[in-house]
Amino acid sequence: MTVELVTGYVLHQRPYRENSTLVDLLTKEQGRLKVICKTLRKQRHQKLPTLQPFVSYWFQLKKQQTLLSCYHWETNMPPFKLNGEALYCAFYLNELLYRLLPSHDTSTDIFQLYTQTLNSLTIAKNTLDIVLRLFEKQLLIALGYGLPLLYEAESDAFIEPTQVYCFVTDLGFIKATKKELSQQANRCFFGKDLLAIAEDNYLQDNTRQSAKRLMRLALRDLLGGKPLNSRALFPVKRK
Repeated sequence: MTVELVTGYVLHQRPYRENSTLVDLLTKEQGRLKVICKTLRKQRHQKLPTLQPFVSYWFQLKKQQTLLSCYHWETNMPPFKLNGEALYCAFYLNELLYRLLPSHDTSTDIFQLYTQTLNSLTIAKNTLDIVLRLFEKQLLIALGYGLPLLYEAESDAFIEPTQVYCFVTDLGFIKATKKELSQQANRCFFGKDLLAIAEDNYLQDNTRQSAKRLMRLALRDLLGGKPLNSRALFPVKRK
């Protein structure tokens, strides 16, 4: 039996047998892990903290063959103060990572990105959407699906600000034809917006709207066409 101490956040959890919970963790040391958190009879009087999302914990893991179990955990920093739409954004982050992140990815980039993004959500007011776009863009890069925002796919020519480009999954951006402009308008983007997204420049509302549309397209295939439940939490904004 091997005992390890890891730092992590709860991404998803559900009941698992008596006195046990099946928990997906995002850990600093080993990426995403599936762990059975158990409360033993002799531990019940210790009042282990209730596992909550957006809280950093130390987890003491025990590995028996391929099974990971946890009998002790404790918080190691104050919880992030998330309310309203910022809280919905945080649930969106969790669902993306739960759905997309491979198990046992030892890269610490995503753990750091997640921590930084939670912190940004606590202080953002009218820029929550920008916080999400920055997270989505970096997550795609970390997963090996970074968007080629500076070059045209077929010629490697620089993206031109005044041209319109069509986003093609697994290829990149090509100059849009009249047919694509009329039949695939949702996949068409002005070059100036692509260049702004590449520079994380969201001063223009059009760029913010284009970035949201682009990230949804880029993530759609990775998610296997199955919609994200967390998106239903966001209020419908009327024009």
